[in-house]
Amino acid sequence: MKRISQGKKKIDNELDLSKVKLKTLLIQPPDEIVKGSYYRIGYPLGIAMLQGFLNSKGYYSLNVFDFSKKNIFSRLLKLKHYSFLYNKYKYYKFLISRNILRKLRGEVDDVIGKKGTQDTVSHLKISSSLNNLIMGGITDKINKNSKLYKTVESLIKKNSPDLVGLSIIHHNELYYALQIAKIIKSIKKDIFIVLGGQIITIDISYIIRNQKLRNIIDGLVVSDGEEPMARLILTLENSKGLENIPNLYYKSKQKFIKSKSSFRKTQEHLKIIPNFDGLNIHSLNLCLSVGCYWGRCAFCTFNYKHEKYIIIKPDDAVKIIKALIKKYGIRTFYFFDSSVSPHYLKMFSEKIINEKLKLTWGCPLCFDKAFMNESIPRIMKKAGCSGVSFGLESMSERVLGLMNKMQRPEDIKKILDSFKKANIKVRLNVMFGFPTENMEEAKQTISFLDKNKDLYWVYNAQIFNLNEGTPIFRNPSEYNITEIDTSDKYHETRYGFRYKVSKGIYREESRSILYALKENI
Repeated sequence: MKRISQGKKKIDNELDLSKVKLKTLLIQPPDEIVKGSYYRIGYPLGIAMLQGFLNSKGYYSLNVFDFSKKNIFSRLLKLKHYSFLYNKYKYYKFLISRNILRKLRGEVDDVIGKKGTQDTVSHLKISSSLNNLIMGGITDKINKNSKLYKTVESLIKKNSPDLVGLSIIHHNELYYALQIAKIIKSIKKDIFIVLGGQIITIDISYIIRNQKLRNIIDGLVVSDGEEPMARLILTLENSKGLENIPNLYYKSKQKFIKSKSSFRKTQEHLKIIPNFDGLNIHSLNLCLSVGCYWGRCAFCTFNYKHEKYIIIKPDDAVKIIKALIKKYGIRTFYFFDSSVSPHYLKMFSEKIINEKLKLTWGCPLCFDKAFMNESIPRIMKKAGCSGVSFGLESMSERVLGLMNKMQRPEDIKKILDSFKKANIKVRLNVMFGFPTENMEEAKQTISFLDKNKDLYWVYNAQIFNLNEGTPIFRNPSEYNITEIDTSDKYHETRYGFRYKVSKGIYREESRSILYALKENI
């Protein structure tokens, strides 16, 4: 696949959609349906970026609908913004387990309109494996008297779309997206339905293997979706073939096949102001970059999804922020980048201060040694940074080396101390069960969390998940993995392959560590 040089390739100026009459409806499906209300965990940045891009090409025959009126965590904990604040509350230690999360939320309405036992069985089933989740979304019956059906029916009647796009941020959204597509096809079969988003990109091979999918889905966009959607709109308007639309899987006879061309974002795409109209938001979320500036972690899929790291200049980022503040009156931002470098954050913070902008923001970071320079967290705080998240993963030097993480244990406390002195709250993400990790190494991480509570605000613990496209998947023997079952993906804290290792703690032991950790720290 051809590499894109930073900033050199411009947006395709042939994509003029100003005269297109074809109507498009973009939908953000719910993550859950709780007592008749729709909820989600994440934030619909993908649709906002897509809507902004299509508007920039002169296309306005477009409507957006966000099923989720509230964020799940906002409802539970009465918080509107950063996920790194959630662990402060005593309930957070239970939230990692989705089944327990449902118990806290109360009884979950079944998608077919019934409550109780059937819903519980259905959700336990779709949470067990990815194939079951997909099959459930396609085959579960839908009651025409359910709220979901009536909502979709009203949407189609009101907007009369020719094209419907659904963005999938989390796996449960995939289930509801398939149910929504099924309803749409039952109402008007000739509406073209396309799925996109990070879950589609990561799990495309499992999604398209289901033969029944082609009855309700017409296309799937993987990776970046701006120009693919624009070209899809033009193609459908002119009744042409789909084979040249980049990043698109389309139906051909009895299966989905990938188009001949591909597309990757450039700096010019990142400079376009997202349009959040039609979306239910309490804070504004931005993405300043594509890929990761470190980009070497053995378990990470960023190299699989993105070929090269690019980021817009701080001046451009601040222009976007100012425009969004002016339009929406919201001054709370979170940057959904994989990580942002200390050097960039220093320049970005200086720009915010010089522009005298008043805002609150947070972002994910690597344990970069440059953060030991206390002046960087200090200027970030002055510029409005209230919280950051780090991928701590482990406190074992051997495990960190095997993961190919940036940090070493001796640097971590120094970096966290810099953020503590700047009064910036820190969320730590940790991982248990990385191949070859032993119990003593896991205890090092637990001990660090227990003894250094003054250095972080909250933590989030997960079990290692193996996914395709990662260095560890490509070179399993280097991590003592003896067997990988790629027939399906199974849910722990996320979906991943089941595998066997010749040494180290097993998944069952990792699960026990996780539950013990939630009970005691």
